[in-house]
Amino acid sequence: MRPAIQSAQKKKVAQASGIDRSSDSHFSLPHTTELDVRRLLLTQMNCHFHSLVVHRTRDGICLQGVVDGEPSDGEEICRIAATVSGVKSVINRLTFQHCVSEIPPKG
Repeated sequence: MRPAIQSAQKKKVAQASGIDRSSDSHFSLPHTTELDVRRLLLTQMNCHFHSLVVHRTRDGICLQGVVDGEPSDGEEICRIAATVSGVKSVINRLTFQHCVSEIPPKG
């Protein structure tokens, strides 16, 4: 097979698989960083996340969702998220709600 044809076929395979090696300075599968941050926060934080969405930004990630806790917990959440490889900055768009330790009686 001619080299030009092989190169074109490799390019088609990369496009079909959704892998774009030119978008990052290091190669990673799509969404790996987001999944790593999400997994770490859900296992390491002593907070209850009602929802957590992690979006990649140019230099890091953006966190969105609802979590039981105080707004001051946001600093710790961002610090932990920043420990993931490839995350240089963290944008905190989390909404904090006070957790209620006991359910109020009906009536």
